[in-house]
Amino acid sequence: MLPSRLTSGCYWAPSASAVRKGSVLVVDDDRDTQGLLRQTLSGLGFHVRTTASGRRALQLARQEQTDLILLDLKLPGGMDGYQVLTLLKQDERTAGIPVIVITGSLTDEEIKQRQVLALAQLAS
Repeated sequence: MLPSRLTSGCYWAPSASAVRKGSVLVVDDDRDTQGLLRQTLSGLGFHVRTTASGRRALQLARQEQTDLILLDLKLPGGMDGYQVLTLLKQDERTAGIPVIVITGSLTDEEIKQRQVLALAQLAS
């Protein structure tokens, strides 16, 4: 945001936290990751909600305006990030919300699957 001119020679630029930029839903079971993302994004002016539950993430995304979802793939409680993402994209109320997938660890099998998918996309 460019500074606004108040009077001759004086400029005012709102701090990042003074400008609401949108609503971000952080879905991660790691409290440290939740806290870091909340602090960083809030400091940049975003409204941030957090949850460790896939089911709760679906509820929050449907109930309140959500402009972006940061989604961990490994979640406890029977609904992992893959399932959450599938349900979000199948629901017309949430299908248009951009989702950035985040994860701290992948198994060897998941890494192999991603490599195969990436190679298949390159070949097509």
